[in-house]
Amino acid sequence: MGGFGSGRRSHNRRNAIDGLPCLDSNIMQRQGVLVNGCHGSVEWPRSTRSLVKFCTDDQRFRLFEQGDNGQHRFLHGLLIVRVPCRYGGSRAYFSCPCVIGGKACGRRVAKLYYDGDQFLCRQCTGLSYRCQSEGPFSRNLRRSDKIRLRLGGPRSSLEPIPPRPKGMWLRTYVRLYDECRRSEQSAKAISAAILPSGPKIIETRARRLKSG
Repeated sequence: MGGFGSGRRSHNRRNAIDGLPCLDSNIMQRQGVLVNGCHGSVEWPRSTRSLVKFCTDDQRFRLFEQGDNGQHRFLHGLLIVRVPCRYGGSRAYFSCPCVIGGKACGRRVAKLYYDGDQFLCRQCTGLSYRCQSEGPFSRNLRRSDKIRLRLGGPRSSLEPIPPRPKGMWLRTYVRLYDECRRSEQSAKAISAAILPSGPKIIETRARRLKSG
């Protein structure tokens, strides 16, 4: 199905939460996966089968694995918490099923991460986002890339900052434009202070992104 269940796969212990497979209730709700009665299949890492079946009722999202005999083996059941919206409808969250020291977490969260054995909320994983360990140089380049992509352009800093997309407010575009330019200038200044060839490193990176 795509969307949820995605994430980088690795057989080693991950030291950042970004690498863990994730269930995102916001994405799943937009795809109609969390509607009562919905069922289907999804690719899921660390399963003996490439496809895992799922089904949803009003309160739970369940994952099953098909065995050699054709029968389905229950894998995980996740509690769905539906919170009414102010103008009608509801928004779905997961309740973290992690049990630590005999006490259930039960946090209401939009994302649950899979560590190979169970689903955990971000706090229960004990891991941080990879960007939290980035230095100022990488952080500035990542911020610039993110803004360029949001404006509908390539990540390459060799290209001019993309023009204002249709429908974007002018003041929003001006803010993003200034932030992108400051981030790239800061990255160049930091790289030049560390290495004489620092600006060339940024230019080489930009060419590689442009050609890719």
